[in-house]
Amino acid sequence: MDEFLKNGQSRQFDIQRDGLDDMDELLERPVVLDYRSTRFDAAWQGDKPRLTRLLETAVEKTTATVKIPIPGRPGAHLQCSLMVLAASGTCGFTANDDGYFVARDDPDTLSPLEEQQCRAWWDLIVSAKTQSEWRRTRSLYEQECLKPQAKP
Repeated sequence: MDEFLKNGQSRQFDIQRDGLDDMDELLERPVVLDYRSTRFDAAWQGDKPRLTRLLETAVEKTTATVKIPIPGRPGAHLQCSLMVLAASGTCGFTANDDGYFVARDDPDTLSPLEEQQCRAWWDLIVSAKTQSEWRRTRSLYEQECLKPQAKP
């Protein structure tokens, strides 16, 4: 123990190689390629060919969309689009502006599927072997499962 305390201050041990502390210089180098913006960045138009960009812009400018609300279904619409340049049109029903009708989830209760998922996350939390696994599953559990359980 005296030998350890004597050599502990100098940081020279039998298993340590000479110059190991100098390896920090290898890792602390300046960045080789440093990005600096130029006056041409504002005019950059991407990697698409010019004709493709021109046609996409023309289709966007010549497309007309009309949304007609459906009575009795809040958030549901009859949406019709007419594309003059492409000589086509379409009509369809949308709900909640994404094409699907989504029933609103009650934030104060857990559905049976949500309860099953929360039980699975809790089992993973209890049986976690590493701290990173525990933290990841714990954050998922806290984000999704900290709601009062549904009353039977």
